Amino acid sequence: MWVADMTYVRTWSGWAYVAFVLDVYSRMISGRQVANRMRTELPLDALEMALWRRRIKKDSGLVHHSDRGSQYVSIRSTERLSDIGASASVGSVADSYDNPMAEALNGTFKAELIEMQGPWRDVDQVERAIFQWVAWYNEELLHSASTTYRPPSMNATGGDNRKSPRSPPETRSPDSTRLGTAQAQLRHRRPPGN
Repeated sequence: MWVADMTYVRTWSGWAYVAFVLDVYSRMISGRQVANRMRTELPLDALEMALWRRRIKKDSGLVHHSDRGSQYVSIRSTERLSDIGASASVGSVADSYDNPMAEALNGTFKAELIEMQGPWRDVDQVERAIFQWVAWYNEELLHSASTTYRPPSMNATGGDNRKSPRSPPETRSPDSTRLGTAQAQLRHRRPPGN
C-alpha cells in the first residue's frame, strides 16, 4: 500500500508544489516531484517515479491511497492506476484524518527541511534540497515504526543487501543510567544541513 499527498512551499519567486508517494510498509519515500504549478502531472510524475524505483509490475496488488484532490481523482490519474492494475483508494472530502501517514510525512518534511533551512529562493532550490532530504530520510533516518529502528531503505529490502547504520558508542547520561542503542542513535542522527 502506498499513500500520496501534495503540499506547498513558499519561495521568493512564488509557490513550489511538492508531491510525495510513501510506501506504508517500509516508510520509504518512493516517489517525489516538485513543480511551480499544481497540476495533474505533479502527482502522476511522483507515481511514475515510485513505480520505476520499486519496479512495480502490472497487477501486483498495489493499493494507492490519496485524498480527494482533483489531481488524484482526475481521469488521467484513475486511468493510470487502472493501467497498472492498482486499486485506487481515496479519502473523504475535507478530512485530514483520512490520510494521516501522508499528512505526517508532509509535517515532517516541513519541520525538518522547509522551516529549518528556509527562506527559499525558487523552485529549483527547493527541488535540490528535497533530493538531499529524501536520500537522508530513506537511507539514514531511523524510524521507530521499525522495531529495530532501521532506515526505510532497509525495511524495503529486508536489510539483506545493506549494512546497518553505525551505532554510536554507548553513552551514559549524567545520572549514570544507560541510554538504549536506538535512543542514542536517534539523538545522533540529524537531517542534512543541520
